[in-house]
Amino acid sequence: MSTAAQAQLANPSLFRVSGPSGDSFLLGTIHVGVDLSEFPVDVRNLIQKSRVVLPELDMTDEELSLYQTDPFRALAKHNPFFRANLDVQTKARLMQLGFPDYIVTTLGDSDCGVLAPLVEIRAGKIPMDLQVLQIAHANHLPVQALDTNQLREQARAGQDQAQGACSLKQIFSYYTDAQILASLEASDSAEINSYRRGDPIPNDELNSPLATIRNRAWIPAVETEVKLGRAFIAVGQVHLFGSQGLIQLLVQKGYTVTQMNGSRARAAGEAVH
Repeated sequence: MSTAAQAQLANPSLFRVSGPSGDSFLLGTIHVGVDLSEFPVDVRNLIQKSRVVLPELDMTDEELSLYQTDPFRALAKHNPFFRANLDVQTKARLMQLGFPDYIVTTLGDSDCGVLAPLVEIRAGKIPMDLQVLQIAHANHLPVQALDTNQLREQARAGQDQAQGACSLKQIFSYYTDAQILASLEASDSAEINSYRRGDPIPNDELNSPLATIRNRAWIPAVETEVKLGRAFIAVGQVHLFGSQGLIQLLVQKGYTVTQMNGSRARAAGEAVH
């Protein structure tokens, strides 16, 4: 439940996209610690009135339910890993942190992203993108996933090539479990506070292959649904902003995009980071 102090996001990543057949909405999500009720507009109502919902990935009703009771099992289904080349010591350290063997045995050394949801899972929080999916499924709305496993692998390969691959083995060689958890908790807290304030996203994140490759792949499907109207697009906020973000890609195609902040809608150009 949100507190009164959290009830209004200072600069919400929520935008109206005006199309020929009506308005659509573009939500920039984060995966940690923020509830949809904190937005200054009723996001739940916007989703319920939508014709179609476009998230990065979809989940089945069974997987959404599973996230409530066994989030690690849901993680394994929602974000499959295929490398399965971790050394014995790193596997043991991951299991000490709470990861079950059915995830650990599928991981590769560069699968550092598996650490990201650990704090949220331990705290029993529901990620924002899954909140959107829960509303869409509860209202029997069509859901059209923008990502595929192949696209995510392509984007991550580009990221690794540009920045160098992360290494779980190195992380566990340099840091204790307590240090890793403290770092993850501090990172989550900083990300949540930054999101609530509406801070600019660093350019290296906006221009990373992990974002831009997927943005370019998504825009045809996004534009198709925006043309038809009443689409609700929910993707990580890093995909919205910058010269290669979805907002600018839609503006370049002639759409009007305005930020929604409850009392007024601000031109998206004022909010583009």
